[in-house]
Amino acid sequence: MLRQIALSLILARAALAQTNHAIQVGPGLAYTPDNITAAIGDTITFTFFSKNHTVSQSSFAAPCTQLVNATTGAVGFDSGFVPVAQNATEHPAWTVRVQTTAPIWIFCAQTSHCASGMVMSVNAPTDGPKTFDNFRAAALATASNTTATAATTSASPAAGVGTSALAGSAPQSFSPHAIVGITLFLLVSLA
Repeated sequence: MLRQIALSLILARAALAQTNHAIQVGPGLAYTPDNITAAIGDTITFTFFSKNHTVSQSSFAAPCTQLVNATTGAVGFDSGFVPVAQNATEHPAWTVRVQTTAPIWIFCAQTSHCASGMVMSVNAPTDGPKTFDNFRAAALATASNTTATAATTSASPAAGVGTSALAGSAPQSFSPHAIVGITLFLLVSLA
């Protein structure tokens, strides 16, 4: 019995250690914040504000192009276009779960948004050639923003991020507090 309690407490503590990173998409041509560090298991919730934006995975080499795995043809994550009126009082959200500490590069696929600097990164290096600042500079240097796909040599189409909710829906997972409550309920029930 004590072993079960100890295991339950360890699992509850692990669930509480996960962080949700809140990102504002818009209302202008920006993700706020635009450069974050996230651990494996963390979630990132993108809340959409006015205009029509996307949260689309790209690569450092092609910042304004949807990521495609050259081997499998699988496409990186993409929220799809999420239009939100200027006077909206409700804002749709889309959540992904981080599955790696490798850099994840993101852009808005709306025409000209990426080329105007609407990009962000997760776990970008702070020095060397592949920093967030260099990623943004590469996006700004593109002649035009395209939503066409181009093959890359990525090892994984979604490079460490699992989609856990569709645009406009709530995350489909239990909060850490709910997990603790469920764990305690099960402990009391089994006693």
